[in-house]
Amino acid sequence: IMRNPIRISVSPPHRPPSTIRHEVYPVPQHLKTSLLVRLLGREDMMSVLVFVRTKRRADRVARQVGQAGFDVARIHGDRSQSQRETALAGFRSGRHQVLVATDVAARGIDVEGISHVINYDVPTVPTDYVHRVGRTARMEAAGEAVTFVTPEDEGDLRGIERALGKPIPRVTLPDFDYRAPPPPKVRGREGERRPPAARTGHRPPRWQRRPRHR
Repeated sequence: IMRNPIRISVSPPHRPPSTIRHEVYPVPQHLKTSLLVRLLGREDMMSVLVFVRTKRRADRVARQVGQAGFDVARIHGDRSQSQRETALAGFRSGRHQVLVATDVAARGIDVEGISHVINYDVPTVPTDYVHRVGRTARMEAAGEAVTFVTPEDEGDLRGIERALGKPIPRVTLPDFDYRAPPPPKVRGREGERRPPAARTGHRPPRWQRRPRHR
């Protein structure tokens, strides 16, 4: 509608700091945690922020990382304010090597010295990727952004690469078994299917029920 308009923008385009090194690790969904534990064992993984998609996954990943022997904390929407502050203080002081978080914390974490940001789940929006990885490489320091990508995530990854203006190199660990099968599904307490009588809320067939006497 306007004639010869002039557009003025006071904010630069959303781009992460140039001092961040970006890497993509193709991995099946069921092997993400095993790969995460392997990477956390590297000497340069001093202060690691791990982003996951859901609150339940944050709890599960934090529990599994802790069982592997790493000092870990977690923050997400179901954690109270005091719990978030305690977890963040422990991560800031170095007591916790790993902090697992959902995107609720992507814009609220102000911690210097984060060496690595690991995207356990690929963000569906490229700007979320920029906000996540921007937690590292503060004050022109070097940082590393690692993203786990399943075959289903390739479309979202291409959107991130278009936003960055360049492809992200793929990396694989030579001693990691990417073909390991998923663990068997556990049913019941002993790993077997429970009989019908032991299931909660089970009702016998109608022909087995006793008739009511009026």
